[in-house]
Amino acid sequence: QAVPKEQPEKWIFAAILGCAAVLALPVRRWVILYCQKKKKKLPANRYGLTLWGQCEELAKALGTKPPKELESIAQKAKFSQHTLSNGELAALEVYVTESVAACRKKPVYKRLIDRYWRVLY
Repeated sequence: QAVPKEQPEKWIFAAILGCAAVLALPVRRWVILYCQKKKKKLPANRYGLTLWGQCEELAKALGTKPPKELESIAQKAKFSQHTLSNGELAALEVYVTESVAACRKKPVYKRLIDRYWRVLY
């Protein structure tokens, strides 16, 4: 009887795949932080619209709707020639922060879906 030889390529591939999976989480976090910093450097109205997009996605994940006040801020950012104030941007940021905190209270499997599949936070 011939004894089948182990193929070292499979073990090497598995080791590389394991290392890539371990390194993916810190790299992903770095990319998210970099993108957040980059967004804050946008003009106020564009930054407000990106925050509004996050508000809508987070609200959908929570099964709610964003407050009407935030919707009016987003409409002002999109259609008005006025620049959003720091207070208006702060209101959007607070909603995003609170929504992320609420998403983190969901069951583990839903958090994993929100975080890695839907990439909400």
